[in-house]
Amino acid sequence: MKNNRYMTLISNIFYFLISTLTIKLIGYILLPIFTSNMTTAEYGTADVLMSTVNLFYPISAMGLSGAVMRYALVEKHNIAITFTSAIKLLLLSSLLSLGMIPFLQSFSTTSAYAYFVPLLMFLNNLMGLFSSLCKGIDKTKLIVLQNLGYSIFLLGSAILLVKIRGLGVKGYLFSYSGACVISLIILIFGSRAYQYINFGKTKQTYYPYYKKLLSYGMPLVPNSLAWWITQMSDRYMVAYWYGAAANGLYAVAYKIPSVINAFVSIFMQAWQLTAIGEYKKKDSIEFYNFVYRQYCVICDLFSSIVLICTQILAKILFANEFYLAWKYVPLLLVAAAVGSQEEYMGTYYLADNRTNKYFISSVIGAGINILMNLTLIPFFSVWGATSATLISYLIVFFQRAIDMRKKLGVDILILKNITSIFILTIQAITFVLLDSYRYLCSILCIFALMALFFPEIMQMLKIIKDKILSRH
Repeated sequence: MKNNRYMTLISNIFYFLISTLTIKLIGYILLPIFTSNMTTAEYGTADVLMSTVNLFYPISAMGLSGAVMRYALVEKHNIAITFTSAIKLLLLSSLLSLGMIPFLQSFSTTSAYAYFVPLLMFLNNLMGLFSSLCKGIDKTKLIVLQNLGYSIFLLGSAILLVKIRGLGVKGYLFSYSGACVISLIILIFGSRAYQYINFGKTKQTYYPYYKKLLSYGMPLVPNSLAWWITQMSDRYMVAYWYGAAANGLYAVAYKIPSVINAFVSIFMQAWQLTAIGEYKKKDSIEFYNFVYRQYCVICDLFSSIVLICTQILAKILFANEFYLAWKYVPLLLVAAAVGSQEEYMGTYYLADNRTNKYFISSVIGAGINILMNLTLIPFFSVWGATSATLISYLIVFFQRAIDMRKKLGVDILILKNITSIFILTIQAITFVLLDSYRYLCSILCIFALMALFFPEIMQMLKIIKDKILSRH
């Protein structure tokens, strides 16, 4: 049983790895296309529109995708009614989201693209529901195919509409909309999800499921909103005080730290399935402790290695005047490392059905983030935004670490984590400020992290060695 759960986690990580890397790879191929064929102002406008979608689509989703995944995993016999109830709730919220159009049309920068926002919200929410259903009915392999179709269509349409036709922001938005439609076709017909849609029941049949889905999902809405505030609100403030061009640089700077976020997303998708399934089983705490320690080592070391490659990656990915964004990347990488650990801790709230606690910790971080943004951005521009992001992540991390240790007895390695964050911060600061010695300092920081996590690294190597030897 112990080996089975490790193998299940590893196989799910593998599927989500292929799935997410496909999208991220295409994203990095697309970045030079967008930055070479769009001005900083156009790219900044497109980023604001997508940020608006990312703000409002979780609100209209009402946390339904998370609820569908959970109940599809634990209540197999009720999947059809649960999923149909979620679809009906989503259709209602999507109709209400059309009320955003007049508001968006009142702003000169977004008026020409107002209809895209509710459209992309609906498509993303629908993708979330069908993806969650696939996870719940053990069709995770299909998500790899879906993301492959999404990526190929997105690349092809971006080349045609942005590079060849020169449609700018409209080409950008049409490309993402079409990719979502292709994804939905693959998910619906590949999983035969239509078998789980049944509108023939009486209204009274669905009411208990509405209540169950919303009671689990609604606390996730403020959490998603809080996540957006932490991730995106600073972009609006940078654009307000320093213009779309400065926001364009900041938005591009986020692309390299998104490498960390991509791997975190891969692991979290697989880990959520395992954490919910293993919760409160015998020796589950031992299992959680082991996974968390290896996770910390990988996240921190990977962040440090990506940091030392910042300038190289920027030369490859950032075209023309966008190259100046590299100096904002190191501190964002530290924030990404901290954020990856707070995300891991958040899965315990989902497994324990304590979505209210999950929401509270996220709201605290979002509130701190807004306060720090308002304080720092007017004086320090993009540097203020990066610092605010790191500070808010740190606060959420410590709050969740204390709660998890107290509630579940999970060893969060607080002292080691504080030390590793300090080392990463020193590496980030010296990499930006020192010209001659930046690489030497970064190498020393990497060795310091390896020494700090030496027991965990040796444990990981022993497991790999035992697995290899067991096959011979």
